[in-house]
Amino acid sequence: MLKTICFFLVVLALGYALIEAAGLPFVFVAALMFVVPNYVAYHYNARRCEQTWPIPECGYERRREDIERDEHMIFNLGFDRVDEFHQKASSNYIAYCYKHTAESVFLIVYHFGVTKGCDFITFFRESDATLTTSPLKSGGMMPRPPQRFLQLFPDASYAELFDEHRRSLAFLRGRGLTPLDHPAASFRGHVVRFLREFYDAGVSVYFKLPYWFLMDRAARYCKPLEEQRVPLLEASS
Repeated sequence: MLKTICFFLVVLALGYALIEAAGLPFVFVAALMFVVPNYVAYHYNARRCEQTWPIPECGYERRREDIERDEHMIFNLGFDRVDEFHQKASSNYIAYCYKHTAESVFLIVYHFGVTKGCDFITFFRESDATLTTSPLKSGGMMPRPPQRFLQLFPDASYAELFDEHRRSLAFLRGRGLTPLDHPAASFRGHVVRFLREFYDAGVSVYFKLPYWFLMDRAARYCKPLEEQRVPLLEASS
């Protein structure tokens, strides 16, 4: 959090200098100060997301407590905690990972300091396909490979998200996809791979993101998978 605050203070100082020294219009400088730092941040995150660290003993106690306060709900859904880690991106975050005891479903809970979120994830044998169910609309802003199925339910509880995930899991089974039960030890590596896909996509389409944000691009994923237009599934039907 401190690193992020310092970064934006430097950006504000540079913006003020451009206005005062160069006499550039405020609107132009404001747009420049938004576009360039965020573009740099996507590049930085794409590089840093490939490394993970143990959660430091000091400085992250509140985040741990915030996640662990909800763990009784997670455990009641049939999940066991299998991993935890820390990533040093432009906004440091910690993650707790869980695996369902009876179904091929992982859960990862992220805490960014001010906000937190989660993803329910299932892997499939066919086409390196995955199903992700999340409350985070930011996940729907980036272009996704056709086999990366996504459904978003903002503000839904863990139980509601898990119910929606299982419903779409049954739908995909009916379309011939077979859930793959990855070992818990491999899950972190898959998370890192997905993050790299996300940030690489962000870099490649960065200048389209403001338009997509205004058009609410993520809304296409804010419904159950069977109600979405998914080309890969339409081709197989």
